[in-house]
Amino acid sequence: MMRLIGLVYNWWNIFCRLAEPEKYLEAITSRRLYQNTISRLTKTGGSRIFYVAAVGAEAEKVLQQFTRISNFISGLISTATQLTKEEKWPVILKEAFKDFEYKNSLNAVSNGYQVLLNL
Repeated sequence: MMRLIGLVYNWWNIFCRLAEPEKYLEAITSRRLYQNTISRLTKTGGSRIFYVAAVGAEAEKVLQQFTRISNFISGLISTATQLTKEEKWPVILKEAFKDFEYKNSLNAVSNGYQVLLNL
């Protein structure tokens, strides 16, 4: 159970960093901000459209952050079609943690069950 909690917490941190890379957001405060959204997935003509509506005082800010994440993911999918899953993962992490300057490049290594990163 602790591994599952740790995994979810790590994914939430990466999501929050993609939304706002220059600032660290605690899960206890950011969860309330991002969970005040209503979304709907529509499948039409072989494509999927994800509609998001935010409510609350910071709705415009949340929608801008979701748009930023969506544009990044869409750009990654359309321009990096030749990359494997293992090669896309470092690109996502570099974008999420771009305020941290890494001297070495991030390299993905797969052991068959999970993708690991070498710094």
